Amino acid sequence: MDKKKIIFIIGGLLLIAIIIFLMFKLKEDKSENQSYKSNGDNDRTSSVSNISNQNNELNSDTNKLNKNNSDKNGLVIKDVKKKYEDEKNAKKAYDPNGDFLFQINDVFTVIEKGTAVVGTILRGSVKAGDEVQIVGLGEERRNVKVIEIEALNQQLDEKEAGEEELGIILEDIQRDEVDKGQVLAKPNSIEAHKKFDAEIYMLTSEEKGRSEPILNGARLQYFFKNTDITGTTNINGNIEQINPGDNNVKITVELATSIAMETGDYFAIRFGGRVLAHGYVTKIYE
Repeated sequence: MDKKKIIFIIGGLLLIAIIIFLMFKLKEDKSENQSYKSNGDNDRTSSVSNISNQNNELNSDTNKLNKNNSDKNGLVIKDVKKKYEDEKNAKKAYDPNGDFLFQINDVFTVIEKGTAVVGTILRGSVKAGDEVQIVGLGEERRNVKVIEIEALNQQLDEKEAGEEELGIILEDIQRDEVDKGQVLAKPNSIEAHKKFDAEIYMLTSEEKGRSEPILNGARLQYFFKNTDITGTTNINGNIEQINPGDNNVKITVELATSIAMETGDYFAIRFGGRVLAHGYVTKIYE
């Protein structure tokens, strides 16, 4: 075999080796990209799941901490932080004998039956045929009739307050005439309000709050039961800001729209998806 043929064969082998190397490298890069994309998707899914879980936990805490208190002269709270922690860790007590109050979590249409509201009875009880009142979100109070009660796929004649979620079908109500965040209540037993006094505790960064203070006049999100409403925060006294860790700070709040509210109600203050403070309504302005 002459020298030219040998060089030609060696060159061909080198070319084949280079092609194989490049193909292997391309496959490896593609695999890494797919892995990176998969991890990115998982991270995004995890983030969405975490936000959803935080909202569910907050909603659960809000329901657990709300108390019925009709003292219109003002409520005195010795220690907001301790009150919040004690009530969060305590088992929720439902009052079956109080005035009926139902928190609306969702609304949908039932074919051939009408509009159904889904939620939890916070106190009292309700029977099929009862007249109840829709209250909150700036709407005028409206009396409606309960035509059916259903829980765990069973129709009930009556249901008392408790953790169990149930559906209530209302007579002559359209889907767009009732909304999540409103309540059903015994007629004239609760009113909607926009302005109230409160005492709050601001979380520290170690408590998953934030390091920046709340400034006087700040517009923040106020989370009552399952209702998220923007409100203007006015700090009482000659105070210009609330610092993380400050407790029993007195504020006056004016919400963008009125919601069903009672003295003693618990709420959370949020901003940017983060809970900044816990508080209780101490006085309501008519």
